Amino acid sequence: MRSETTLEGVHFYRMVDLDLERGRNPSLARSWTVMRKIIESSPLWQATPESLATSDAEFVVTMTGLDETSSQSLHATGRYAHSELLWGARHADILSELPDGRIRLDMTRFHDVQPTLPLQSFPYPR
Repeated sequence: MRSETTLEGVHFYRMVDLDLERGRNPSLARSWTVMRKIIESSPLWQATPESLATSDAEFVVTMTGLDETSSQSLHATGRYAHSELLWGARHADILSELPDGRIRLDMTRFHDVQPTLPLQSFPYPR
């Protein structure tokens, strides 16, 4: 969502849908990372921390799922202000393969992030 002003000068808050690379996951047995390509047709194309602050951007994430044990629907919503975004970082991997082939889930790294390499089209971190 972001603030916009129409040609007539009316100020309003617009919701913009962002298509995901994968909008469904039939099984969360391992993990799922929500991803979106930032290409020229994306509303986030050439966005910067400053441009998101100017438009008072906010990201609202809603998810619906099915609990495999109880067959009950689960719902979750999260809201993230532009000031909460980390530029030039990604979530750390919490899954790794052990020498015997089993998968290890390390929840101590759940909130960890790692820096990404700056690119010409995305020069973060600066």
